[in-house]
Amino acid sequence: PRSRTGSPPVGLGVAEPDEGPSDATPHVLAVDLGVRHLVAGVVGPDGEVGVRDRVVPPTRQPWVALTRLVDRVLAATPEESRPTVCGVTGPGPVLADIGEFRSVTVTGWEGVPIRRLVAETTGLPTVISSTGHAHAIANAPDDGHLIGLYLGDQVDGGIVRDGQLLSGANGHLGAFGHLLPGWLERKDPRAPHVAPLLHALVDHLEEEHVLANPFEMRAAIESTRDEFEVTVRTGHNPHHGHRPK
Repeated sequence: PRSRTGSPPVGLGVAEPDEGPSDATPHVLAVDLGVRHLVAGVVGPDGEVGVRDRVVPPTRQPWVALTRLVDRVLAATPEESRPTVCGVTGPGPVLADIGEFRSVTVTGWEGVPIRRLVAETTGLPTVISSTGHAHAIANAPDDGHLIGLYLGDQVDGGIVRDGQLLSGANGHLGAFGHLLPGWLERKDPRAPHVAPLLHALVDHLEEEHVLANPFEMRAAIESTRDEFEVTVRTGHNPHHGHRPK
C-alpha cells in the first residue's frame, strides 16, 4: 500500500537494492522532475523511448501526481518492454545518501524521500541523480572524458573521467550551479570568497574554450551570492525557509 494523499509515504518496507539488475541492456523507467513538467517514459536498450507521459506539476503534493504518472506509464507498457530498473533526475542538489532532492529552483520536494517513493511505487531498484550529472554521463564517450554543462531552468553540470562520473566528497562535483547553496559551517569566514572563486573558474573554462557562453553561469553566481552569504552567516536560508543548521 501507498498513500495517494496527505504526507509522502515513508518506510513502507520496500527494499532499495544497492545493485541494479544483472541484464547488461535493460529497459529503464526514466523519470524527470522538471520545473514545467513531470515526465516519465520507458527507454529501451537501443536508447529509444517507448511509452511516455508528462503532467504539469501541481503546486501542492506533487508526489501524488508523480506516483499516478508512473502508474499510468507502467500500465501502458507491454510486458516485453517492462523496465527492470528506474532512474530519477531532477534539479539538484541531490542528497543521494537519503534519496532526496534539495532544489533551489523547484519547490514542493523538500523532505520528500523521492528514491524510496518511486521504488515503492514501481517495485524497481531506483537511483536518483541531478539533471546535470545525468546529462554528463549520458553524453560521455565510453572510457572517455567530458565536462558537461547543462543550461536549462537551472545551471548544472558534471565531470566524467575514464567513463566514470566524478562525484567528489559530497556528491556535487561538477554541479556548477549548486556550488553556492552552502555546505560551509555557520559563520564560516570563507563565505564571501566563494563567489569570486567561482567566477575565476568560469573565466578559466571560458579561456580554455570549454564554455562558449558563460553569461548564464556568471548570472547564476551573482543572483545567489547574497542569499548564500546570508545562509552561511545565519544558518537560515531566507528563500526556502529552511531551519537553521
